Amino acid sequence: IIVATGLKPFDPSSVDLHGYGKLPNVVTSIEFEKMLKEGKIVTQSGKEPRTIAIIHCVGSRNNDYHEYCSRTCCMLGLKFYNQVRSALPNSHVYQIYADMRSFGKGCEELYAETAKRGVMFLNFDQREGIPQITKSDPEDCCEMLIEFKERLSNTNIEVPADMVVLLVGMEAREDAKEVAHHVGVSKCGNDFFIERHPKLDPVATTTDGVYIIGSCQGPKDITDSVAQARAATARVLATITQGTVEVEVTTAVVNEDICCGCQTCVKVCPYTAISYDEEKSVSVVNEVQCKGCGTCGSACPTGAIRARHFTDQQILSQIKGLLTTEMTEV
Repeated sequence: IIVATGLKPFDPSSVDLHGYGKLPNVVTSIEFEKMLKEGKIVTQSGKEPRTIAIIHCVGSRNNDYHEYCSRTCCMLGLKFYNQVRSALPNSHVYQIYADMRSFGKGCEELYAETAKRGVMFLNFDQREGIPQITKSDPEDCCEMLIEFKERLSNTNIEVPADMVVLLVGMEAREDAKEVAHHVGVSKCGNDFFIERHPKLDPVATTTDGVYIIGSCQGPKDITDSVAQARAATARVLATITQGTVEVEVTTAVVNEDICCGCQTCVKVCPYTAISYDEEKSVSVVNEVQCKGCGTCGSACPTGAIRARHFTDQQILSQIKGLLTTEMTEV
């Protein structure tokens, strides 16, 4: 099983200070991308904007929303600037950012080249408040005003804008919990799926045969997603060519004579390896999916389920043998 469910963009309507959904010319990065694709960058009134402000980290790196970095926003903002300069050469563009993180092949070079083209970079501190967008007065020469404290100059400033582009972050999908339960994988605190090891095994999971690729594991760009997809494909093909697959021998087993059918083990199993047989009114273990973690055995109220090769008698015998050996040596 290869899990590639992706993620979803952050909804900026929950950020009241940005005015998304209330001010007509405040758009998300996805909506602005559609404008560029259609070849029309215009305000709601049909006019070309004279000033465009691009606000970074909307919904990202903020304790009130998501603490993590969405990774692609900074480069997207730089790309937007270069596209706007080509489409609207007489316009003014402001980059309002918290931190510029341009990592990746050729990304730092793009940042340096963009800075030479006359873009205005303005820095704000997430801890001291995010930029507030308000509708301007009729006598102002713009549609909106953006107020915030510029960190580098340590002054409160107002930035005029006819259009504001919100670089929205990425977040996990609503059905992440349901998907994780079905395929038997774990989630982190941000609801992204967890890999077996971030460096040694970044596409596999603790459930054999289940691989995660792309942004369902965490925010990443297309290049990283494609690399993960190739790695997962190679792992699957390697397994297929073997012909047979070894499974865990230490699995759980149910004593049907004393199973009361409470289904506690079904609820606590992290690998969804236990099902309920309604005809027999007992729980049944799928030994292929079971990893022998022992969670079900510790939760069973009647002691009807145990780990194979780890019975109480076997463990006590090992302890007795160990103590006997130590006493003999003494």
